[in-house]
Amino acid sequence: MELYYNDYSTFLKYYYNEPVYKIPINLADGNCPNRDGRISTGGCTFCDATGSGFQCLPDDMSIADQIAENKAFYKKRFKCERFI
Repeated sequence: MELYYNDYSTFLKYYYNEPVYKIPINLADGNCPNRDGRISTGGCTFCDATGSGFQCLPDDMSIADQIAENKAFYKKRFKCERFI
């Protein structure tokens, strides 16, 4: 089915000529306003209400380490090179 608009995923795939994957980040300190009730409790575009989808990563892991580990996971699983 052809869309009458380009969603962001379609735009990125067209622009980079390959899929672009979101890297989930676990903010263990609870400072996400989309999950702690300041704005919402249902999550946002990058995660759902239960978290980023990568809760198996330790809460004390730095954001840089999470990005590196998640990029390696996605590269191996999906053979991709582009991330946001």
